[in-house]
Amino acid sequence: LSSGMIVSTRGRNSQENAEYKANAALTIPASIKMVVLINRGSASASEIFSGAMKDQKRALLVGEKSYGKGSVQQIFPLDTTGFKLTMARYYTPSGVNIDKTGIEPDIAVPDWVFSDAQLKELERLYDSGLVADFAKTSPGAGADARAAKAKEIVASGFNLPPRYVEMLLRDELERTKPARVYDLEYDAQLQKAIDALLSPDFDATLRDSKTLIQARAPGATAQASATAQAATPAAPASR
Repeated sequence: LSSGMIVSTRGRNSQENAEYKANAALTIPASIKMVVLINRGSASASEIFSGAMKDQKRALLVGEKSYGKGSVQQIFPLDTTGFKLTMARYYTPSGVNIDKTGIEPDIAVPDWVFSDAQLKELERLYDSGLVADFAKTSPGAGADARAAKAKEIVASGFNLPPRYVEMLLRDELERTKPARVYDLEYDAQLQKAIDALLSPDFDATLRDSKTLIQARAPGATAQASATAQAATPAAPASR
């Protein structure tokens, strides 16, 4: 941001009130398109950043609703214990506190979600040795071979999404390699972010996006939910 509000804090004590504004010397050129990835684990500082980018219409938010930590807290030690006191709350540029509510993305893309039963299925799959055996017997397996094996595993009685099993097989094959910095093959949120950046409608979508205060206007929540459901593909876990 070349100018404008990033975040403000407000508390019962006026000494806790503060405003933090953009520094033009730190500007990334406005001509560079931006997408911010958020999910259920995005909290505190990442939500401050996401809220500023959304309210200032500098970037589109893609992914899932963020965690919702909008409080400023201070720890007071007492001998071997202590307590944590909320001193103030964070507010985005449009004046919204996201504590316990989070930030909704402009483009909703759900991540993998598993039931307790499916988590047990994952444990059972690893205990079966099928994933490790595949990597040992087919060290050079490509995408087609992984897909075929994943279908075979699911058909043998494992209640798991075949696409996710494919990813597990790939990760096992790459166990001895450096960890991936990003995953263009299986990360649906990253794939959607790239699609958004390359879309000729990006600027119009960003311009028409709602600030947080606009999204919380009467009727906006229901409308946004309906739009997200219509535009969002089914979660991978349901495939």
